[in-house]
Amino acid sequence: MNGVAPAKTFRKFADECIHCTICLKACHLLENLDFTPGEIARKLIHGEINPDLIDAIQRCNLCGLCSRDCLVNLNPSELFQAARKFLVQQGKISPETYDAMLVDQDWNFFTIYRDMYGIRYDDLVSSSFNMLFFPGCTLASYAPDLTRAAYDWLSGRGWRVGFSDLCCGKPLTSIGLYERTNHLHRYMAEQMYTAGAIQLVTACPNCYYQLKGYIPGVEVISLYALFRDADVKLSGSKRLTVHDSCPDRYDEAVGKDIRHLLKGYTLVEMKHYGPNTLCCGSGGIVSMIDPDLC
Repeated sequence: MNGVAPAKTFRKFADECIHCTICLKACHLLENLDFTPGEIARKLIHGEINPDLIDAIQRCNLCGLCSRDCLVNLNPSELFQAARKFLVQQGKISPETYDAMLVDQDWNFFTIYRDMYGIRYDDLVSSSFNMLFFPGCTLASYAPDLTRAAYDWLSGRGWRVGFSDLCCGKPLTSIGLYERTNHLHRYMAEQMYTAGAIQLVTACPNCYYQLKGYIPGVEVISLYALFRDADVKLSGSKRLTVHDSCPDRYDEAVGKDIRHLLKGYTLVEMKHYGPNTLCCGSGGIVSMIDPDLC
């Protein structure tokens, strides 16, 4: 998880943005900034960095919605992500601002939450397995019963299943701490190689896209893809809707599998779904900077 060098990203936006303002109309943050991505890139290149610009860069949800109608196929979230990496390197953004979300620390928001509510998974941890179930911070913290049910379903399919309550590192990447993300991924890879694992199953779309392709020799699979392959379908009389995850807006892989799972219900799509889904508010660690916006 290295990311493109910030300077290269800044130059790309400075050169290719045509200042059409379409993305500004799709995003309240950009609209209120009154600067196009190209103008923001030029400010970063020329060192015109002030507190307002830093604040704006930290308040981007990194959701990618602003990229949907770009006439030159730019994704401004890539610019803001690169800017965070650059500002951290320059000491303009302190990682300590995000202390509770430094998920490579033993004590972070999620481990403290689980400790507070007595949520433990010690009985699921194994040193030898060929498949690792990686539920992600949210499911493991807020839905322990569902987490265990998913683990049991996987185990019942005949796999030797291990368990990890680690974070995928997405919060570190969102802050701009790429080297710490890389270190976390290397630690995870070593654990999997030692255990003999060749597959990693995610429940969270962020985890799926964060880890896919970054652990050599290990296949990253969505839990919902396994449900689809097993032709699992749920049914009921309720009318349901699906809120698509931002990182899934480009491939729509997870959303399609979840809709397959829910085929037995009447599904109603919201105005914003699939490629045009809206951020849930938790993207980009904005909650640590602007809770009201989140």
